[in-house]
Amino acid sequence: KKIQTHLLADAYFKLGYQNKAVRVDECGTYLEFKDCPNGHEGQKLLSYANFCRERLCPMCQWRRSMKLSWQVKNVCHYALLQDKSLKFIMLTLTVKNVKGDMLSDTIDNMMYAYRKLTYRKEVKRAIEGYFRVLEITYNENREDYHPHFHILLPVKERYFQGYYYISQERWTELWRKSLKVSYDPIVEVHKIRSRKGKSKVQEDQDNYLQAMEKAAAEVGKYTVKPDDYIKNNPEVTQEVVGVLTEALKGRRLVSYAGILKTAYNVLKMEDIDSDNTDLVHTTENEKECKCSVCNSDLEDYVYSWNIGAGQYIGQVKERGL
Repeated sequence: KKIQTHLLADAYFKLGYQNKAVRVDECGTYLEFKDCPNGHEGQKLLSYANFCRERLCPMCQWRRSMKLSWQVKNVCHYALLQDKSLKFIMLTLTVKNVKGDMLSDTIDNMMYAYRKLTYRKEVKRAIEGYFRVLEITYNENREDYHPHFHILLPVKERYFQGYYYISQERWTELWRKSLKVSYDPIVEVHKIRSRKGKSKVQEDQDNYLQAMEKAAAEVGKYTVKPDDYIKNNPEVTQEVVGVLTEALKGRRLVSYAGILKTAYNVLKMEDIDSDNTDLVHTTENEKECKCSVCNSDLEDYVYSWNIGAGQYIGQVKERGL
């Protein structure tokens, strides 16, 4: 991830984004960890880092993805605790691939179309809210972009009993009408199911929670993966970075509604899209100060990025520094 930041910084510099280039190049050059002095594995916790928080920064993308996944799992878990009869549906809404000069307008149309979709009577009566995230992939062979939505929909059990049910074909029709396009966009929808073979109610609920958390982790990935815009060819990297930077400027990429928005507010989750979001502590457990194995106080370690070696050099942090 750190090596990729240098490649992104170089692209930003050539595109004329000097401030972004400097921030990204310096991102993650200094890290502080807390670790067990007795060597117990799995206890190392990040306690400080000089993250830049640029949207395309590979380091910050990685941390945002971790935090977003944790948030979505906890929001859905809270909603299930409030109503154990809830079920979840995974919905993917796509459009045709577009060239770079059409990406921003296409995303605008998708955002507007999604609002129209959720305002339709049959959708409003069927769902209890949603979590939605925009993802964009780049096809290097075709030199085009594929923006699409990943969505988690909480529904009541009645959803699967006729009147409230929306088939895959109907979701496709509704999305096509909302987009106002002449083709049938690819739409994927499936119910999240727990593992079979369990008979006890509590075991079924636990299994469903595990299945839901796995789905939440899959949906809760941040917008663009670094491998989609950090390429072996610097000219391609520069072009794709330029397109994505302009297309994503000022956008809200993650959205909650309904009971998931209520859970988000009750749990006082941080705004993942904010420039001030905490990317050091991606879960509450990372704020612990003692080893969970031996209960010893965690010791401080610092790691500095060595450009010449292309790796981090670590040492124990001296007390008082």
